[in-house]
Amino acid sequence: MKILPKAIDMIRIQSRVSLPVFVAAGLLASATTQAQSAAGTVRSSKDASVLQGVSVSVVGGTGTATTDGNGAFTIQLPTTSLAPRHSSQELGLELSSGRLLVSATSDLPVSARLLTPSGSVLWSGHAVPTNGQASFLPRPVAAFHGIVLLQVSQGSAHTATRLPLEGASFSGNAEAQLFAARSAAYPVLSFKKTGYHDTTYSMTATSQQGIQVSMRDTTSSVGPTTCTLPTGPSAGSGSFTNYWFGQGSWQENGHYALACGYHGQEPSGQNSDVITNIANPGYFVAIPGKTSDDFDKRMMCGACVELSGQNGTKIIATVADECPENSNQPCMNNPNGHLDVSYPAFSKLGFSVGNPSGTTWKYVACPITGNVVVRIKPGNSDQLYVENTILPIKDVLVNGKSSTKLSYGAWQLPRGARGATVTIKDYSDRTITYTIPTTLALDTDQNTGLQFPTCK
Repeated sequence: MKILPKAIDMIRIQSRVSLPVFVAAGLLASATTQAQSAAGTVRSSKDASVLQGVSVSVVGGTGTATTDGNGAFTIQLPTTSLAPRHSSQELGLELSSGRLLVSATSDLPVSARLLTPSGSVLWSGHAVPTNGQASFLPRPVAAFHGIVLLQVSQGSAHTATRLPLEGASFSGNAEAQLFAARSAAYPVLSFKKTGYHDTTYSMTATSQQGIQVSMRDTTSSVGPTTCTLPTGPSAGSGSFTNYWFGQGSWQENGHYALACGYHGQEPSGQNSDVITNIANPGYFVAIPGKTSDDFDKRMMCGACVELSGQNGTKIIATVADECPENSNQPCMNNPNGHLDVSYPAFSKLGFSVGNPSGTTWKYVACPITGNVVVRIKPGNSDQLYVENTILPIKDVLVNGKSSTKLSYGAWQLPRGARGATVTIKDYSDRTITYTIPTTLALDTDQNTGLQFPTCK
């Protein structure tokens, strides 16, 4: 939640960021291998009935399990997780404009390659350092969408890290890549059963219990549906300013706490802001609200907006924060049309001034990847955040009883969140139903394994 006025002038900087570095043994990541486990229940998305005989495995790992008559499974995970190391043999990595730059330790050739979670090589290359730096332009031939392992070696020095890949290039901007690399170190489970679509589940820890997975049968495909969207300002009635967390956003528990409840990080200055569980980690906006204590537009949290920049540039950002009208003059001047835009998103729009008026924006469906995520608010076990959705959420029902959307983005449930079966209703009155694990820790993202249909 922002409490300071926003700067008007922009300082443009090149998108360049150092990647988190992990030392590897040979070409495999260095880590302590220890027995971990995952357990949960698999159900049909059609009627929530339990599914017996589902094959469960670890993507890129060993060990399998099969669900029993109650749809339950437990799988042992001999997990090898990438762990940070500090060593004189580290190879520094940077990513700039899609190019991989390696700070070499000698004049020896540097080798690099990208691997899928199953170990398939998507791309490999070699380069001779110039002035202590080797340069690569990774361009995988095979189409792949997801997290890949980047391995780099020079002589006895080896480095590994994880990055998101979209087809032939790294996805998103450098800040989004940095965020994804930090958050992608946990196992991914694969679920297979004849007559059902293959399903994956991304764990949020190296060992996890109470996992709930929903599988869709192959005879009941749910295609795009007609969606109702919030209305935006008429053409030319908008205005934008830019902001970043360091200007005064509230901090707690090691992250910036935004008005909608999202977790934010600012690892390296104003152009590095990212948040979790939205379509693009670096593209988000704050929408005007009466005061910090009366966020009257909180029901728009999670909505996506398409912003038009100069020369036809268009981006999609997520409503994740509030711009208080009582302390921010641009929001006070145009409460129905103004947006305070994250610095990476504003920079992409290419405006020559820092406070453009007569701008255009509209609400759109969010181009979300992955599933809906829920999280119990720390200190309030009966309050729930719902994130990573295609449309903003209208209601969360427990046993038919509605919940209340609080001013800081959480839903006040009529009972404790753990073990509750919640029906989540979006802006178009579409619903998904999910049972929250009884063991879910506070302030921990829980992948529901469910997502609303896309919009026509």
